[in-house]
Amino acid sequence: MNKAFLELPEKRQQAILNTAYEEFGANGYDRASTNAIVSAAGISKGTLFNYFGSKIELFQTLVATALELVKTTYISQLDHDLRDFLEKYRQATQVKYHAYHTHPHEFNFFGGVFLYESNEPAVRKAAKRMEQIRVDAEAYFRQNNDTSLFLAGLDPPQAIRLMQYCLDGYERDMMRDLRGHTLAADKSEALWEDFYRFLDQLRSVFYRKGA
Repeated sequence: MNKAFLELPEKRQQAILNTAYEEFGANGYDRASTNAIVSAAGISKGTLFNYFGSKIELFQTLVATALELVKTTYISQLDHDLRDFLEKYRQATQVKYHAYHTHPHEFNFFGGVFLYESNEPAVRKAAKRMEQIRVDAEAYFRQNNDTSLFLAGLDPPQAIRLMQYCLDGYERDMMRDLRGHTLAADKSEALWEDFYRFLDQLRSVFYRKGA
């Protein structure tokens, strides 16, 4: 992005970026339309390319901004002192939920990069950089767990893997239901209560009584 873009009011900058996040996130790089972006943003194509130079430079700007945001609002907020696997997941989901509701465009864009493949080298490179974020998050859940909390006779890595499968599926459904919706306070509370009950069910299956 050039100086002219950075001189825009911050809200205007974010509005333009949000339209680009949504277009790339919904259609992938190859099918994303700069015409759709400028139409939604209320600017000309010439202005867009004056700000960002080209479609690929715009995409790279979005990637850099989204990566930094996910690192600061999610990865860096994970509590590395926790050793109870399910408590880790409880805390991480709360952090991710807040981050998603504060920055839905960036998080939806993240998913779109993985959903749509491209032969464009810069896009493939971006996907690898984003994949590292996933790897870092998965490592957090796999490492430094107090496996003495688990039922005797369970294989700890297998138990963690099974719980991860269950929780990943639950989280996908949860985020799918949240996407594009602003929940009233009572519905949000009900959603969290259901999530906590799900965690308690997993604890009753995999953990020692009272653990």
